[in-house]
Amino acid sequence: MLGELRGALSAPGDCPDAREGLAELAAFAAKHFRTEEDLMREAAYPGAAEHGREHAALLADIPSFLERLDCGGETRAAALTDFLKDWLLKHTLLEDRRYMPWLARPAC
Repeated sequence: MLGELRGALSAPGDCPDAREGLAELAAFAAKHFRTEEDLMREAAYPGAAEHGREHAALLADIPSFLERLDCGGETRAAALTDFLKDWLLKHTLLEDRRYMPWLARPAC
């Protein structure tokens, strides 16, 4: 999805493909986050509430990008790309790793 979105962002004009791609990515992320939060609660991960707030904050940023999406415009496309890279790298590789030991614990 990110690759398709990046390609759509390079197209000039209103770029409905990029708008659709970003909306699709947000919907996918929301569903993924709900599943992840359910798993954390089931595993009694003590950081579940804080992690859920981080998910909500990430999703809350997306509408502002949709409102000001200007494909072909380097500055806005770069801001969106930076946001998504930061989201993917920092959140997935750092924050998500924190609850993994809780999911690996045997059920009582």
